[in-house]
Amino acid sequence: MTVVLDSNVVLSAFLYGGRPKQIFQMVLSGSIQLASSEALLNEIRGVLQRPKFGLNTQFIQTILSEYSGVAKWKEPAEHFSIVQDDPNDNQFIDCAVAAKADYLITGDKHLLKLAAFRMVKIISVDSFLEVIASGLG
Repeated sequence: MTVVLDSNVVLSAFLYGGRPKQIFQMVLSGSIQLASSEALLNEIRGVLQRPKFGLNTQFIQTILSEYSGVAKWKEPAEHFSIVQDDPNDNQFIDCAVAAKADYLITGDKHLLKLAAFRMVKIISVDSFLEVIASGLG
């Protein structure tokens, strides 16, 4: 199973733990595959560098290295414009479609209201963990 993680899920996994961390642990254990692109890595870097988080450069680099080390890189050939309210969110769709991901996991309301695009299901952290627990994933 292949997933794309929105930057808010990655940030939550590393800074706060909890349920997003459970998903990243599944990636580390190899039970699910993480897909990413250079654009997503840059997005995550930008979010981590926001002053409100107060993270030092070394910690940011550690997060980016761990993320990069487990991701399967897939650069999108197609670019979509389906999220009108926040066009920046389209890069997650681009990567998920290019990687033929099963799920795009996000906390972003603009993406969640889509529910799916092409063959990619767009769901929350809690919904994804419910899918995994039920054995349907």
